[in-house]
Amino acid sequence: MKKNELLLILAAVLLVVSCGTPKISFLGDSYTTFEGYIPEGNLVWYYCPPDTSLTDVSSVDQTWWHQVVTKGGYKLDANESYSGATISYTGYDGLDFTDRSFITRLPRVGSPDVLVILGGTNDSWAGAPVGEFKYEDFQTEDLYYYRPALAKLLQDAKQRYPKARLLFVMNSELREDITESSQEICAHYGVPFLQLHDIEKKAGHPNVEGMKSIATQVLSVLEYSFKTKEMKTLVAYFSATGTTEAVAKDLAQVAGATLYEIKPEVKYTSADLDWRDKQFHAQYPAINWKPGKLLNNASKKTLQDWVASNR
Repeated sequence: MKKNELLLILAAVLLVVSCGTPKISFLGDSYTTFEGYIPEGNLVWYYCPPDTSLTDVSSVDQTWWHQVVTKGGYKLDANESYSGATISYTGYDGLDFTDRSFITRLPRVGSPDVLVILGGTNDSWAGAPVGEFKYEDFQTEDLYYYRPALAKLLQDAKQRYPKARLLFVMNSELREDITESSQEICAHYGVPFLQLHDIEKKAGHPNVEGMKSIATQVLSVLEYSFKTKEMKTLVAYFSATGTTEAVAKDLAQVAGATLYEIKPEVKYTSADLDWRDKQFHAQYPAINWKPGKLLNNASKKTLQDWVASNR
């Protein structure tokens, strides 16, 4: 076989392998760092060897993001993480963190097929102001507030990486206004939102078991939402009083699905919904439910577990 023909065959094989392995990048803070695996100059939390008074994580294989790469069958494109970084421009003690903000570092994540963003922790811990919801005409001064900063980040991510699939991951035990704002802004941009839960920590950071838990939860969403590129998920709901609507919104965010509200031609009145009225039962006979799990009033954790078990 001629040398040129061999080179062409090898190139073709490499192309097939490259196309068959999706690239994944991470944009994060200390939770996603590890010495030697993030850009030089970015601050690190997880070192090798570790400071055992702060963590028992001693190997990059134990980090949540590395487990996602290996167990999910991805190729790591970039890990642009920076310990102590905020999404907004407001840092600890009111310092200007523009240089390390998620917005500033977004262009450095390569050209991923999947982009996982884990942030908001330091905005919460640093007491960053949330500001008002804003989705256009961003000014520099707006970005010192969490809500417009996160909106700017997600808007830029969708515009800069239009073919990439995005996932926003939120730490547990953060300020309620930060968590709820993140959820609403992700819903506005159609970005799947994952609320972490049951994460073991030491010094405020995930230990080995906590890392495993984060990896499991992230992989659950990635596998369900992104495994089949052409697959689209729709959560259609009908809600007369708002109870089902709240659960449907949570379910759509957990599953990375499109939300669709079913509306009656004529809006129901309070009298229509009075189940104590005998006329109600005659007009709206009982529904024969198929075997399954009723998700009304379900917690976010229950919804995440249900989505994972029904992939």
